[in-house]
Amino acid sequence: MFKPYDPKQVPLFPDLFEDVYLPPITTLPGFEQEIENFIKLADFGALLDLTFQGLEKTYSLRLSELQIPEALILENARTESPVFNLFPTDYFRRLQRFRYEIKAFFNKHNSLKAPNGYFLFRTHFHHWENYRSQFYENLVHYLQSGIGVQRYRNFFETCFQSGVDWLIAQLRPAHSYLSQFYNPRDLDQRRKTFQKSGTTLAQLTPEDPEYLLNCIVLKTLHIPTTLGQYIKGLAIISTFKTIHLNYMKDVKIETLRDIKNLLESINRKTT
Repeated sequence: MFKPYDPKQVPLFPDLFEDVYLPPITTLPGFEQEIENFIKLADFGALLDLTFQGLEKTYSLRLSELQIPEALILENARTESPVFNLFPTDYFRRLQRFRYEIKAFFNKHNSLKAPNGYFLFRTHFHHWENYRSQFYENLVHYLQSGIGVQRYRNFFETCFQSGVDWLIAQLRPAHSYLSQFYNPRDLDQRRKTFQKSGTTLAQLTPEDPEYLLNCIVLKTLHIPTTLGQYIKGLAIISTFKTIHLNYMKDVKIETLRDIKNLLESINRKTT
C-alpha cells in the first residue's frame, strides 16, 4: 500500500520514498555480523591518530608570487628561496625528536602497530592520557629552560632577516627598495596592523620602498614572535577513530590477531 506523505515536506531520500518493500536495516545481509564485530572491536580498544600541532614553523619565498619589477631583478636570480626554519639546525632536530619520543609509550603490551597509527587497548586509554599530558609538560619545560624567551626572539629575528637578505641578493645593486630597513621594534606593530586589516601580498604596492619588508612580514605572520605565543600554539592531538561497518562484512573479530589482519586489510584497500 502506498504510504501518503505531506507534500509540504521534502523526503530525505526521494528516490527510495515510494519503495514499500525496503527491508529494515537489521535484516540486511551481514548487518548483524558487522555490528557484532564492531562491538567486539570496541571492547578491545580503538584506533589512535596522533599528530603534533604547531611544532614546525618555516617559510619560503618565490619571486613569482611577488610583484617586483623585472628591471630590478638580477638575470641570474634564483626563483625560489631555501626553506627558512624558525629554529637553528640543532634545536630543530631536538624538537623533531619529540615526535618520535612520544611514540615510546606504545608497545606490544598496550597496543597494536597499525599502518596509520596505533590500535590502543581499552585498558590503557587512561594511561595514555596521563602520559600525553606529562609529555606536553616536558616539551614546554624544554622550550622554556632549553631555549628561553630571549633566545627564541633571537631565533625569530634571524629567521626573518634571512628572508630579507635572500630577497635583496636577487636584486640589482641599484634598486628602489631600502636595504637597511629592518627595525625589530617596529615589527610587532607592523604585524598587528596587517593582521587587523587582513592585508594580502596582492594588496601591497610594489612602488613602496618598504615593499620587500612588508612581503616578508606577511609571509611570516604564522610564526609567533614570542615564546609564549609559540607555546600557546602547541598541541599533541590524539583522536580515536572508528572503522566503517563496510570493512566488517567478511571478517570475524575474536582475537587481537583478527584485529591486526583487519587493519592490514583496510590499509591494502585504501592504498
